[in-house]
Amino acid sequence: MNGVNTASEGITVVATNAEDVLIGPQGEIGRQPGGPMMFIKAALLEAKVSFTPIAGESIVVEILVEEELGRVPNRPTPRSLGDLVLSNWVILSTVCGEWEVPTEGELPPRLCVDLQGIVRGDDFSEKRVWDIDPEVARNIFCIKGTCDEVAYLPARVREEQKERLLVITNGPNGVELFHKGEYRRLEATAIDDLPDTIGAGDTLMGWLTAGMYQGMKPEVAAVRAMRRTEQFLRAKRRF
Repeated sequence: MNGVNTASEGITVVATNAEDVLIGPQGEIGRQPGGPMMFIKAALLEAKVSFTPIAGESIVVEILVEEELGRVPNRPTPRSLGDLVLSNWVILSTVCGEWEVPTEGELPPRLCVDLQGIVRGDDFSEKRVWDIDPEVARNIFCIKGTCDEVAYLPARVREEQKERLLVITNGPNGVELFHKGEYRRLEATAIDDLPDTIGAGDTLMGWLTAGMYQGMKPEVAAVRAMRRTEQFLRAKRRF
């Protein structure tokens, strides 16, 4: 991969800004800024970690609020990470696969991938398998996704990723963390009266990567990320 700059400091965030179109039972109920870039940036700023954002074009995302399912009505043409200049630490978080992991060349040594946009299908509840070559996947440091999203990793990739770092989020049931073949379940704190959890996964990804960048072990970084994500969610509560 010709674009990697291994001398650069900080975290490169390759993620997307979006306009969220909120849809209720009777149709559109509002619009708001969103996308993984917005929430990851907020986390890294609060963590006081230097970063370089690469956002590309903004994307419209339609969200069924009650089910918290999203779709992208107009998918952009995918671009490759290989076209970019990146640091050692990279967060890749897409809305609909608008950035792709290159199949040839070197990857950043600390590439952290969020599955959300990679496995998103064309309709609200649809998902697609990430058809990544296991040889390429072996160079990905961290993969994070919900339990539903991780099911769309090829079985071989999923099992081999547990020998590196695989983070599986389970909403109120906490986080499962596989690191170098060892397994830990991290308990979450229940938070009632939430209007939605939009941005929670991106917030956790930002704090998790920031913690590891700052020298924390993955399990320590994950615990801090969970606590910070819980703070983020508490700010959403209805009073």
